[in-house]
Amino acid sequence: MPGVRDPGRGGGDPGGSGALIERTPESVSNIERGRQLPTSETLVDLGRALKVPLSDFLDGLDGLAGGPSLSRERVQQEARLREVARGLRDRDLRLALTLAEAMAGR
Repeated sequence: MPGVRDPGRGGGDPGGSGALIERTPESVSNIERGRQLPTSETLVDLGRALKVPLSDFLDGLDGLAGGPSLSRERVQQEARLREVARGLRDRDLRLALTLAEAMAGR
């Protein structure tokens, strides 16, 4: 779960994220390292604490359901793009979208 401890998104210390979602630091660490799968309730709590939509945690899982699989780097870049977009003013977001569409050939 990239970003759980990202200081810019409400985390920053090993115990901080766990406290925000009422989980132990060990539990959060196990989730981050892939040793433990989070429950849906944990994902909802994380989304609320980090102020991100639940769908951000599910990106890139299409490959598990037979759909196109995305690389880890791709998932991280798309998540970063969404994060940056959330911080833009409406006018700037429209410009960024126009640029991205032009780069994609649309």
